[in-house]
Amino acid sequence: AEEVFHLAVKHDIPELARLCVWVLRHHIAIDNACDLLILAGTHASAVDLRRDAVEFIRAHPATLDADGW
Repeated sequence: AEEVFHLAVKHDIPELARLCVWVLRHHIAIDNACDLLILAGTHASAVDLRRDAVEFIRAHPATLDADGW
């Protein structure tokens, strides 16, 4: 969904971008929360994803111990 989200933003397809954000929001996990936070921080259309990723990381501090973080 991340790659499709990038393409939807690039090609200005807001409905698809919103759908991707919805999917990503419902698949936040310890192994992807930081990556999704970075993704959300780069796109104004992903405010909800950013909020949910921050909440997830606050609730699961072990996220910051995941590989690469």
